[in-house]
Amino acid sequence: MARIDNRIQNRVQSRIRNRIDRFYNPQADAASPFAVADEQTRTAGQPVTR
Repeated sequence: MARIDNRIQNRVQSRIRNRIDRFYNPQADAASPFAVADEQTRTAGQPVTR
């Protein structure tokens, strides 16, 4: 029974981990996505330097 419990726990953790948005910004407002899109379109032709 412990093996089944462990498999269930691992599956739940995996699903939660996959659903977390790494780019979530709790301080964002309704206009934020538009500001991000605007910046991305302005830098679209430039090479990415990270």
